[in-house]
Amino acid sequence: TLLIAAGVASHHASATVYAPCPDGLKCITVTPPNEPEFTFNCSVAAPPANATELGFVYHMHGDDSRYAKAMWADDMKQLAALGYTSLACDQRGYSIGASPYNIDAYNYDYLVQDIFSIVNATYGTGKFHIVSHDQGARISWHAIAQGEIRERLLS
Repeated sequence: TLLIAAGVASHHASATVYAPCPDGLKCITVTPPNEPEFTFNCSVAAPPANATELGFVYHMHGDDSRYAKAMWADDMKQLAALGYTSLACDQRGYSIGASPYNIDAYNYDYLVQDIFSIVNATYGTGKFHIVSHDQGARISWHAIAQGEIRERLLS
């Protein structure tokens, strides 16, 4: 069982200015095949090459600011040291390449679709853990309420 007990409560600070690419993480862009109009800015932390891979963790930030994926940098590095691959992306509206002008494009159903699009494009269709904060948590709960994610969610 994966237990995330890092200092999540201390992460929330609306005035926080985040670096575009957090130190110690690999920064990538993800353009999901089923959403080719969007390109998400993401950070990845992977276990050392000689480590046993224990699973995949997707991190979702809240309404924090541009580059808010960086709020998870320390947690991601700790999880990588334990054997987990972690991914955090600037979500729709925070990634420059995934910021539609139409407010209807921010419906929670579309934001849930982004979870699957990003995870499938980077990790495949296997089971995964999700860690979320603030707005990201609301989207995660919406995904759980819809039901499809329940089959894939480990925690």
